[in-house]
Amino acid sequence: MTPRSPSEVQLEATTSIEAASVQVLAGFRTPAAEVLAGGPLDIEFFIENRGQTTLYFALGTSRACLRPAFHTLTARLGRSGRPLDDPHADARELGGPMGIRPLGPGEAFAQMLIGGQFICLEHLKDIVAQGEMQLVSVRCQRPLPAASDGAAALQLSPYTPIVDATLRIHVRRDDHALAHCIAALAEQARSKHPLPPAPEWEHAVATLCALRVPEARPHLQALLGHPDPATRTMAAQALATLERW
Repeated sequence: MTPRSPSEVQLEATTSIEAASVQVLAGFRTPAAEVLAGGPLDIEFFIENRGQTTLYFALGTSRACLRPAFHTLTARLGRSGRPLDDPHADARELGGPMGIRPLGPGEAFAQMLIGGQFICLEHLKDIVAQGEMQLVSVRCQRPLPAASDGAAALQLSPYTPIVDATLRIHVRRDDHALAHCIAALAEQARSKHPLPPAPEWEHAVATLCALRVPEARPHLQALLGHPDPATRTMAAQALATLERW
């Protein structure tokens, strides 16, 4: 892949991993060329098994941060180079549930990451002026052993291949549009809890709870009356975080 200028938008970047009979294409991408300052940002991690051997990789959740494990996302605002902090930078790692996922030859896997769980996107409202557009660079990293058995998927070392991709996305400050965006997200999150839970509904709830901007407060308060107890708990935790921010 030809590197792009730091001033250009880049919505997808990939890494090839090959070892013995394992051949994998993995990377990160975002569905949106533009996001709103303080609003949601979706980034998808994906893997394609292009070899003849089943690949095994680990999936998990960080109990301390309540976000997918193994991923590191770091962001900088293009013009100033100012870093955007990790909201859980001071969290003490407590482990969490983990499992092994097989991926057969020709199969693909994708996992959506919620940017607000890894990056303080709310700080963009303090940096980008109303009506202004800038470029934000998001470096996405994830260790991915070329594992042909389940045990090897958990063996990380300094030599473990890293999926390392930098995305560049336009960020626009528009507080009116942000309020409408959050309201639409909240309407989806407030809908009746489907059984079994639909991924789109779960994503809407988690995304809303990862927003640390004042516009999200009334919608999080409304979720305190949601019939699903897990949703009520997430909303209460998000409100507590918002009050401390």
